[in-house]
Amino acid sequence: MIRILIAVFVLLALFACGQPQQNAAETVEAAEPAPAPSPTEQKVMDLVAAAADSLEKNAAGCIAAINSGTHPFSGGEHEFYTFIYDTTATMVAHPNPELIGVNLADKPDAHGKLFRKEIVQTALDAGSGWTTYVYTIPDEEGLHDKKTYGLLVSGSDEVQYVVCAGMYLD
Repeated sequence: MIRILIAVFVLLALFACGQPQQNAAETVEAAEPAPAPSPTEQKVMDLVAAAADSLEKNAAGCIAAINSGTHPFSGGEHEFYTFIYDTTATMVAHPNPELIGVNLADKPDAHGKLFRKEIVQTALDAGSGWTTYVYTIPDEEGLHDKKTYGLLVSGSDEVQYVVCAGMYLD
């Protein structure tokens, strides 16, 4: 019985070796390039990149600047300001001092989405990315669609952070 199994295995191996192999590039469809970011998305990404650069050079100074809401990390527009999470979704830097030091991982949006956890996880998994959710606009009624870009960065203090900025979609 064992001899028969070995013979079958050898024949299968020989048969497989004799078959032409497909090139891996032939079996994977060419991925379409990602669309270029909109001007608003690019503005958000540039703001995050500027904050990330500052954080890499002087983490404490960058965090203090974001917490004070100073330019260039906050342009005075509700849509455009930077904020920073640690890798557990605890707010490290934000123009609203009430949020600093608060772990927001399990605080969902109005539809139950744990978007902060998703922002951090996307950055940890892919290095950067966008997350959509619903949120309020200060001094306005109702919920609004929003998306946030998060970028994983190692600060000058050798701590990993997720630097973020968001934009409203309506």
